Amino acid sequence: QPIGTGRDEDGQPIGTGRPSSDESPSPGLSASSSSESSGRAEETMRRLATATAPDKLMLANYPGDGARYVAHLDNDPEDPRHSEGEPGLRARDRAVTAILYLNPDWEESHGGCLRVRLEGTGAPTVDVAPSAGRMVLFDCRRIVHEVLPSHSSRWAMTAWIND
Repeated sequence: QPIGTGRDEDGQPIGTGRPSSDESPSPGLSASSSSESSGRAEETMRRLATATAPDKLMLANYPGDGARYVAHLDNDPEDPRHSEGEPGLRARDRAVTAILYLNPDWEESHGGCLRVRLEGTGAPTVDVAPSAGRMVLFDCRRIVHEVLPSHSSRWAMTAWIND
């Protein structure tokens, strides 16, 4: 049974996502990885205690011609433009990415899923359907993600919460 897989009344995928087609579901966490995960969650919560609301939002449209976005971090210290811009608007200030999907008639054949790589080299990926009203939040310093090719117009609104 794929992790986080479910279907709504229209048969559309719901939940936290599903493993990508080329990977099998994670068999579960060991005691050590569970405590590591708990430690990372506590660190993230400490950082969010001083987080600030975003001043700007990004509205993105993929026109449906196979457009995609390659795998990346939204706060990547190796990016040469990491520190450019005004404080609060720089990539280096980002702590959490929040994406709201605006696609009321999304179908699996439309593509454009958000593929999220769970932490760690060789970690499994999870594909998240860009269905209307779905919101995804993740630590943008640690979670590598990409947008898979979109075969139908795809809208998303993104905000970055700074710490």
